[in-house]
Amino acid sequence: MAAERNERKFKLIVTTKRTHTPDEVQILLKKVKLTDIKVGVQSLKTLRDGREIIEVGSKKEMELLEEGIRERCGEELETNIQKTKQTKVSYTKHSQRNKHGKHRRNANKTKH
Repeated sequence: MAAERNERKFKLIVTTKRTHTPDEVQILLKKVKLTDIKVGVQSLKTLRDGREIIEVGSKKEMELLEEGIRERCGEELETNIQKTKQTKVSYTKHSQRNKHGKHRRNANKTKH
């Protein structure tokens, strides 16, 4: 089943304080027992620069995960919460067009 578009995901970005490979970062993240802190991870993505993006379903889960990573791997890993972007809606006035798609001049004026 496809995921719904309006489902909100909360993202936590994990970086290393030292120089670790992406594989080493994943091994460090395995120290955090997700079942113990009761967090369900929706996805885990590794970026080219070695960062990990962890997606969870709620803000509470994100905060629990961040706290768990800090407690167990605080000296090795650093966490940042990714800010959600607000969408901007702009309204424009539609001009009147004729049947050929061209703008009509003086559309509101009547002929005498």
